Amino acid sequence: MKQFAAPVMVVLLAASVCADTARDQQAYCAYVLQEANAEKIYLRSPSLESGLSQQPISAGVPQTFVGISNRLSDDLKSRLVMKAAGKDCELYRATVEVQQRIQYALPSIERDAIRTKLALIQRAGARLDAMIADSQALVAAQNLTVANLYAIRYERTKLEVQRAQVELTLATMWVPELGNEALRSLLARKQTLEMEKQKAVHQVSRQDNWDVGFTVGVHHSASPFASGSLGGYGGFNFKYSFGSGARNRALDKAAAAYGDWKQAQQNDAIQIANILQQQITESIAVQEAALKTLQAEGDEIENNLKKVAGLDTSVAIAFRNRLTVDQLSLEIEIGTAQFRLTRLREYLGANF
Repeated sequence: MKQFAAPVMVVLLAASVCADTARDQQAYCAYVLQEANAEKIYLRSPSLESGLSQQPISAGVPQTFVGISNRLSDDLKSRLVMKAAGKDCELYRATVEVQQRIQYALPSIERDAIRTKLALIQRAGARLDAMIADSQALVAAQNLTVANLYAIRYERTKLEVQRAQVELTLATMWVPELGNEALRSLLARKQTLEMEKQKAVHQVSRQDNWDVGFTVGVHHSASPFASGSLGGYGGFNFKYSFGSGARNRALDKAAAAYGDWKQAQQNDAIQIANILQQQITESIAVQEAALKTLQAEGDEIENNLKKVAGLDTSVAIAFRNRLTVDQLSLEIEIGTAQFRLTRLREYLGANF
């Protein structure tokens, strides 16, 4: 049971983090939508007005009044604040998705490379087991020394230690399930939502450019209060700002400037994605150089194996076994490097 403890803990942690991410997005959206709903209720509700008036001021009879008033701009805003909140929620979800894709891009590739390495180690282990069996037969026939057999067994033990280390590394790595949509598409959607959110907020502000207000109520003489009778009153007013056109153009420019700022912001996802692109490009160059070195060493081993092919002396057999063991080790590293390099190139081409 102990050997499964670490993987089980990682699986549980992965499920917990995924659930926490989903809850985070749901909680944020619930917050902004509830806040917008509260503002919508406030804007849709008429206002109560009450007070004392006297017209004309110099000779009129004081009047008490009570009534309700409503403004058309508030009704329009009540619909637009919910739209703005919805855009804010969409933007938050898109931002979290982009950040997660960037954060786990390289770890995802490395996790798959380690899985490939583990498969190569297991394959090399099977070949070493076959070599050990053949060497035991040669030792029994006195065509190979016990020391040479021990050297192969020792390499098999080293390979088992390496396998355990790789499995431990793999068990402690966690990468969430990532979508297949290109990162550049996710970034473009996020950038679009950045501007749409600002436009939605500005659309709420635009409603103050003009307005129509309505007021209805009743009034009564204030002095003496018992005299006279209730009377009704009503009215409306209209306002328009001559700066509306200039203000609208300025708000449009502000939305575009906001998008430009988000593109240039150092801690924004677009800038971090640019850093990721540079990291992958540099990683490809490093991996290509390392693979070239490994392949050159592999060619040297292959040439030496050809030289001792067909020789049946104990010295030749021992040397051939040593070369084969080294070749197996190189095949693990070459196979892992080739897989990693392929994945890096594929990711670069598909996402940038």
